[in-house]
Amino acid sequence: MQFTKRTYQLIELISDRAIKARVLALFENDAALFGPPTLEVLERVSFSVLKLAMQGPEQLKVAEELYRIDTRDLLMNAEFANDVRAHEKWCKSLLDDPDASMHESSSPESVVTAFIHAMNEWEVSAWAARRQARDTSDPESYWPEVSAKVERIFTKFCTPRERPYGRQASFQRPPEYEPKTEQIVGSEIVGAKAHVDTERQAPLGGGSLRYVLHRHDDRWRIDNVKQKDRDKWIKAIL
Repeated sequence: MQFTKRTYQLIELISDRAIKARVLALFENDAALFGPPTLEVLERVSFSVLKLAMQGPEQLKVAEELYRIDTRDLLMNAEFANDVRAHEKWCKSLLDDPDASMHESSSPESVVTAFIHAMNEWEVSAWAARRQARDTSDPESYWPEVSAKVERIFTKFCTPRERPYGRQASFQRPPEYEPKTEQIVGSEIVGAKAHVDTERQAPLGGGSLRYVLHRHDDRWRIDNVKQKDRDKWIKAIL
């Protein structure tokens, strides 16, 4: 398969050597493409494989099978089928390239959307990494990389300050952050500050949320999040 620069960059984000080796071996074979082998089609297919691979070996096994049989189903599994730009949005949520920075700084809403997507990907991959490590001689071996990944997300999207009661790299299943069930319902910009309101549909931690953003280094960054309790906004944990 022909790689683009972004495909190479995404491959380098895979820390598990065994999974990376399986991905590279898969890409040496022809895919059951759903259309002409244009760069756009190849990226949609390769990004689908990479997204599933980042969720752990079980999802990679699914990707390996669909890659050889029907890449339309591969796109469906990666949630890239219904929007021809979904793979690009996912890519931009992970890579710190100039185009991504421009996109993220364009509006507070785009920053919050990208943050939710990035945190969802992290929670899913963290859960898979813990499952993979639990039956090994060192069940906690997954933790350093999981912790480092969420730190990179906060560095990318959030204001640089200490958060003593912050996330502490905690994750859950189903994920707390889920793009499918958290929708933006409003926003406001006042000078160098802004807020973006969302509605999260979830049995635990759901309801109305308000992401507060500051303009920092000419980019919008998330500073904190609040949750609505009756008629008041109270502090919550990102």
